[in-house]
Amino acid sequence: MPRAWGPSDPVPGSSPDAGAWRRALGQRIRRARQAAGLTQEALSEQVGVHPGYLSQIERGMRTPSTLVLARLAEACGCSLQELLGAPPHTGATAPAGGITRAEEVREEGPPAEAPDYPEARRLADELQRLVAGRPAAHIRLLLQIARAVFQHLDRLGR
Repeated sequence: MPRAWGPSDPVPGSSPDAGAWRRALGQRIRRARQAAGLTQEALSEQVGVHPGYLSQIERGMRTPSTLVLARLAEACGCSLQELLGAPPHTGATAPAGGITRAEEVREEGPPAEAPDYPEARRLADELQRLVAGRPAAHIRLLLQIARAVFQHLDRLGR
């Protein structure tokens, strides 16, 4: 499947050539589609987009929304992280309905290196309110996106 991001790979917002990032994304989507044994027509039907739009995405001419990316990943049987080119998440994840990291932080207290703990706690509470009542699939998608973003930021040293 797609390889992990490297330091020289184009990333949205960090490269003057956003087209290079779109082309790399399109290539990963095409490889995932082919690995799943799907035609553009079959995948576009499963995802709910026009075959011409999918073709433009694969050629790096269009940038899909996060919802379309999530649907593409699901239909191709891969993770959103793989489509984005991020390495797979290696940390433990909470089981559905299990304890969240926000709850763990509340129980453990602030980490030693978290001088802005009150702000982080307020934001974690806000996030918990935001996802309350949402379907598990939506929360899973949000977690996949957040993990990919955090992993990328970690690699950038931010």
